[in-house]
Amino acid sequence: HLDDEAILSAVRARYEHRQIYSSVGRMLVAVNPFEDLGIYSRDQLEAYAALGGDEEPPPHAYAIASAAYRGLLAGGCQSIVITGESGAGKTETSKRMLQFIAHVSSARGAG
Repeated sequence: HLDDEAILSAVRARYEHRQIYSSVGRMLVAVNPFEDLGIYSRDQLEAYAALGGDEEPPPHAYAIASAAYRGLLAGGCQSIVITGESGAGKTETSKRMLQFIAHVSSARGAG
């Protein structure tokens, strides 16, 4: 049963373990840690790029970008809504998603 308390409790528990991303249905909830956690490394990028369509990846901005990219390849229109307060990390999240899409697009074009 999802309610505000359950969602906040789950997000808090993940954040305390330095996991800033949580999935709530098809939404990704992020908590800005205001520090570099090393979660955007080349290895992370490659790991999410290598995932197949049936695999359920851990919550991450790359997972959302991957799902949108696969949807585009399947011929569907895609959109990603990034919202939050000032300083919440919207620009960084947008950059990371575009980084992922550029990476998989160039790798696909080279293959």
